[in-house]
Amino acid sequence: MSRPNPADVLTAVVAKLLATAAVTARVGTRVYNHTPQDQRDFPYLRVRLSRLPQDDTKTSRGLDCDVIVEGWTNYDGDKEALELAAIVDEALDMATLTLAGGQQVVFIQYVDAMVNDPPDDLPRSVFQTYHLKATT
Repeated sequence: MSRPNPADVLTAVVAKLLATAAVTARVGTRVYNHTPQDQRDFPYLRVRLSRLPQDDTKTSRGLDCDVIVEGWTNYDGDKEALELAAIVDEALDMATLTLAGGQQVVFIQYVDAMVNDPPDDLPRSVFQTYHLKATT
C-alpha cells in the first residue's frame, strides 16, 4: 500500500480548477505550478503544496498537506483579487478529488486568505490556503 503522491495531489487540484467554468472564464488556462516567464498576461493562478507530513494509520497510508493557491492580477485595488479568491473557493472548498490510482482526497477545506497590498505599479495577489487529507 503506497502513500498518496504529492504530485498527484497537485495535478488533481489544478485539474479541478481548470474544470470549473467560473475559473476558466476568469483566467482561461492560466493555472500554473510556476511563475510564468511573461508576467504581462493577467490574471492567473499559481498552485503549490506546502507542509507534506505523512498521515498513516494502522489500516491506511495518508498525506496531510496545505494547498496554496495564489491569484495574481494587475488590477488597481483589491476587487479582482477578491473575485479570484471567491471563484477559487467555490471550486475547491469541500470539493471531491480523486487522485491517480483511485486514491481519495478525504477532504480539502479552506483555512485562510491574505491579499497582498503592493505599491500601485506592482501586481496584486491573494494567497489562499486549503488543508487537504488524502488516504489510500
